[in-house]
Amino acid sequence: MKHYFLLFLLAGGFIKSQQQGIPKGMLAPNQHHEGKAWLNFLGQANALFDHNVVLATFEAGAKLNWHSHKEGQQLIVLSGLGHYQEKGKPIQPMQAGDIINCSPNTLHWHSSTANASVSYLALYSPSPTQWDRPLTADEYSASLLRSLFDEFAALADKKDVKAQMELFASNAVVESYRNGQRNSVLTGQEEIETAFSSFLNQFETVEHKNGEHRVEINGNTATGYGSCKVTLINSETQLEWNVNYTDTYIFDGDQWLIEKRISNFE
Repeated sequence: MKHYFLLFLLAGGFIKSQQQGIPKGMLAPNQHHEGKAWLNFLGQANALFDHNVVLATFEAGAKLNWHSHKEGQQLIVLSGLGHYQEKGKPIQPMQAGDIINCSPNTLHWHSSTANASVSYLALYSPSPTQWDRPLTADEYSASLLRSLFDEFAALADKKDVKAQMELFASNAVVESYRNGQRNSVLTGQEEIETAFSSFLNQFETVEHKNGEHRVEINGNTATGYGSCKVTLINSETQLEWNVNYTDTYIFDGDQWLIEKRISNFE
């Protein structure tokens, strides 16, 4: 692909245009995806530019099948939240400002999250997309659990502890360690909510940057391993921690919930 600088300028224009009501385009037929996805074909490859430019907008819960591109693909995320995964690698979050490069002939998929839409520019060559199979039930569960992991962090940044409690089972346990020493054990939503609120309210700025998240799924239960960099700022101090989470999840009715979380702060 060529002429990236011009395309980055165009991306900024599209973000502004979206806010002013740029059309989402046509609702795509469900041939290679599940859920609702709109496509607006903004530019096609020609003698000057060797790639297509498509604005894609996915409603919450929409996901593409596994697929690949002969010459690769670049995604410029404009708004919302989504997921991206290459074959054999962990699921990674997509959010506004992210630029994701997929190598040629590499199987991958991308989607919105379970609870949020996502909009991005897709840049790719005119070679036909090579479509593969849909996500399996476990692959989609891994996507839902990544959503849960990221939603916890996003709500922490907003200090919306009450909404966080909806991510926990009623009898959940949160066990925290600091530099290898156990710091606290909290049991039940009420105790967890009180402790989380008391702690977060000490800080004016709360920022979580999630890293990798992998899961082992066994029917209606799962174990998750995730990492996060946490920054906490008030008028007197700034704290930074690298946190590793070990989570036990349970599928309760129609959603995954955190049944136990072990947090290791370093």
